[in-house]
Amino acid sequence: MNKSILRSLAMCGICAASSVVAALGQHIPIAVPTRVTIPFNFTVGSRSFGAGDYTVRQVEYRVFAIGSQDSKPPVLVAGHPADAQVSRLGGAVMTFRKYGDRYFLSQFSDHNIGTELPKSRVERELAANLGVGTSVILSSAK
Repeated sequence: MNKSILRSLAMCGICAASSVVAALGQHIPIAVPTRVTIPFNFTVGSRSFGAGDYTVRQVEYRVFAIGSQDSKPPVLVAGHPADAQVSRLGGAVMTFRKYGDRYFLSQFSDHNIGTELPKSRVERELAANLGVGTSVILSSAK
């Protein structure tokens, strides 16, 4: 008896959570892909990228695909809400944290929607050893 009640409550919770996510996703416009030239090597999560031209596109609410012009598959990154950085040029804004000569993507903002990315293990270790990193902000023109 207790197991069936727990299962029912769990299913109700899952249904409620998925309907909230679906409702949020319907009100957020999926932006056209943003192209940006990044002039330095950088890291997103556990994946390293070289300097070059990249495309960032929103695939879900607070989930983005970042890919380069080469044949590597894009990496998906998910984050949590943050204050949007607004570009004076009207384009998307990418914020990186820099520790020494290493850059880590920390935030992506587009259409007044800011998404903060979680720090990777490597970034947390660098922050513990080197202190607070400096911010480097890039924007794309529309």
